[in-house]
Order: sequence, then structure tokens, then C-alpha cells
Amino acid sequence: TSAIIGAYFFAVASVALLLFVNRVRATIAEAEGVRPIFSPFIFGSGVILAASVVVLATTLAVVPAGIKFGDLNAPENSDIVRFLPQIGFGMFLVLGMIPWCFGMLTIAYASMRFNVFPSWFNWLTLLCALLLFLAALFFPIIALGVWLIASLLLLPLDGLYAT
Repeated sequence: TSAIIGAYFFAVASVALLLFVNRVRATIAEAEGVRPIFSPFIFGSGVILAASVVVLATTLAVVPAGIKFGDLNAPENSDIVRFLPQIGFGMFLVLGMIPWCFGMLTIAYASMRFNVFPSWFNWLTLLCALLLFLAALFFPIIALGVWLIASLLLLPLDGLYAT
């Protein structure tokens, strides 16, 4: 049951992530002007990260949900239960995080170029992006949390749904 509830939290978190990335995209797009170059890439990398979060949630909850709601028997081979979450973590930490690292590098570059965010935040973004390239080791994933907290302090919540 906890895995299923956790999957719902992951799904809600992915929507919140998309709202957040859209706000960052809008802020950069406003600075870019009429012909945005960086902001679409930032949003695209955020979409890939959010999709990888959903895949992670699915792989964590698919077996428990099948047993709980689908009246399926527990898998006879425990390998599926061991490897399915590893597929999800691989999707998130490698296939989701690497595009997001490039998205963060793009945020830092666009912010430096158009003077969007303070320089300390730009340097923090660069540092966190470089650490997140090692996210498959899992511990550098803490850098994502640090960056998200710092960026939430900078982005006003009004205009969260900016286009």
C-alpha cells in the first residue's frame, strides 16, 4: 500500500515539477524576448525529467498495485520485484537527470547572458548541474534539492502559470 501511495505522490510531484519548470521557462523567455532559444530547451528537459519521475513511480508500484487491485498472485520469480525498481531508478537517474543537467546549464548560461538571476544562483546552478551528472551514484542527487530550494526562493509564485 505504501508503494502505491508513494506512486501517487510521485505523480503529483511530477506535475509540480512541470509547473516549476514552466515558471523558469517563462522567466528566461521573458528575458530572451521575441525569439526564444533557450527557454524551449529548458522546458523540454524538464518534461523529460518529469516523465522519468512517472516511470520511476510506475516501476516502484506496478507489482504491489497488481497484487492489491488486480488480484494477481505475487510473482513466482523474485527477480522481477528486484529489477523493476532498478529500471525506474535508471530511467530517473540517467535518462531523466542527464537532460535536466543540460537544462540547468542552459538556465545558468541564459541567466548570465540576460542577467536574469543573481550571479550566486548562476554559479550554484552550474555546480549543481555538474554534480548531477554523477546522479547515478545517487548521493549527488542532493544537489537537485539544494538547487530547487534556492530557485524557489528566487522565483515569485505569481505568474506560476505564465505562458
